[in-house]
Amino acid sequence: MIKKLLLLMAIMMSASSLSAQSYSELWKQAEAAAKKDLPKTQMEVLEKIVKKAKKEKAYGHLLKAQLGHANLQMKIAPDSLKPVMERLEQQTAEAEKKDPALGAVMDAVMASAYKDNSELGEDSGEKSQAYFKKVFSNVSLLANTPANRFKPLVEEGADSKIFNDDLLSLLGLHAAGYGYSEAYRLMHDYYDQQGNRLAAMYTANEMGQDVDSLIARYQDLSECGYLAERKLSSLTGAEKQIEYANYALKTWPNYRNANHFLNIIQHLTLPSYHAYVERCLSIPSQTCKVKFHDLRNIQWLTMRISNADTKREVNTQTHHYTGKKAYEIHTDSMTIPALPLGNYKIDFKTNESKIESETIDYHVSNIAVISENIPNDATRYVVVNATTGKPIPGAKMSFRIRERHDKPLKTVTVTANAKGECEWKNENYVISYYAYTAEDHYMPKNNSGWGRYTYYEPRSNQNVVNIYTDRSLYRPGQTVHASVLAFNNKKGIEVKAIPNMNFTLSLRDANGKVVSEESLTTDSYGSASADFQLPSSV
Repeated sequence: MIKKLLLLMAIMMSASSLSAQSYSELWKQAEAAAKKDLPKTQMEVLEKIVKKAKKEKAYGHLLKAQLGHANLQMKIAPDSLKPVMERLEQQTAEAEKKDPALGAVMDAVMASAYKDNSELGEDSGEKSQAYFKKVFSNVSLLANTPANRFKPLVEEGADSKIFNDDLLSLLGLHAAGYGYSEAYRLMHDYYDQQGNRLAAMYTANEMGQDVDSLIARYQDLSECGYLAERKLSSLTGAEKQIEYANYALKTWPNYRNANHFLNIIQHLTLPSYHAYVERCLSIPSQTCKVKFHDLRNIQWLTMRISNADTKREVNTQTHHYTGKKAYEIHTDSMTIPALPLGNYKIDFKTNESKIESETIDYHVSNIAVISENIPNDATRYVVVNATTGKPIPGAKMSFRIRERHDKPLKTVTVTANAKGECEWKNENYVISYYAYTAEDHYMPKNNSGWGRYTYYEPRSNQNVVNIYTDRSLYRPGQTVHASVLAFNNKKGIEVKAIPNMNFTLSLRDANGKVVSEESLTTDSYGSASADFQLPSSV
């Protein structure tokens, strides 16, 4: 998709003495105020930029500062949206009369604002479309107006050269992004008429015209590779995609994004495989299936099984793959034979050095553990023979536990009774466990903790002060009725009011500066109240 030229109407938190200072200095001052979260100071700086820009007719700075000021005002006083819009509408009407190009930019601002703020009325969508229509009332004027005339409100995009850096493309792409579909048609018709085939190609593509017809019309342009990308994305099947990617590379070798086609080919022929072991714990008499998915562009695959303790190789299997296309994806499987008790390493390797060898741990044990929760916050464990299901008397169970969160883990060993059973009190949290005998210590650790209820009793006492106001939103000059409630919260259960508590309640402005303060003392119910008169101006 075309990289859109940026219309910076995302109101900038930047922007202060007048003609003696440069715009750069003023914007830096506003930016510093924004970083310190001083919106009132920032608005004052923006007002200085507006005054300076009006005098010098620097419309880019003027618009950026006006929009920034409006945005800040709405953040400080959310109910000021309509007054702000009324002021912008007046400024837009004035701009349309004095400078049509400036008026078009302001029309785009108004169209976007109505589109983004449905709370401006049920007809906000209609107003947005009407303003966008006004933007393009003089297409030729926009095409002959350099977009950089409105810096720093606008920035040059990656594709701006295609459109000769004009205001038409800037506003057109912005309007299209806001759903004004007519913008692409207006742009296309103008550029096509003026012989700017590259711009006409891009806009025709954005209009959704048939890609094959567009390629036939513009195939002599190296940037037709852009259309080839769209064509390629519509194809299904690796064979067709690779065939077309190779065609695009030969037809448009100078396309600036030709590497895209190379990347597609490499991606579709990338050597790969994924191994999935049916299970990682077996009993001595069991075999186990290893399945391979997404096998592609490899000549052979070897599975090597070795004893993890002795390092001795116990089984090796290799499968060869011939007659496969480089892009063809297929599956395969191998079987791990029945192995004696032990811990094993399974390694997979292919002819492709770019594919790292993969290793999987595999265990063969004849021990299984059954567990159940029992009364009094305990768990019963039964160690059994995994083949016969019979209990194993005297088997050992090793628990990895945490006594407290601020202490290191601890290992505790318990011996099963004649029934192969042992009980564990859950005062200490079990992280993992495993069972073993003198002959069989190959059962892997099991994570624990499922099926348990834990309760951590709050132990702290804390004083809490809640502040309440009669409204969530106020206008300048109104009175704020504030009240507080102070209480002690003991262990999250017992709540008691705090009488005779002294504190200061402060009213601060948008910059955090104290406007008014009241000293309060709570009554026997832990409550106190105060009134604050808001300033008449924000």
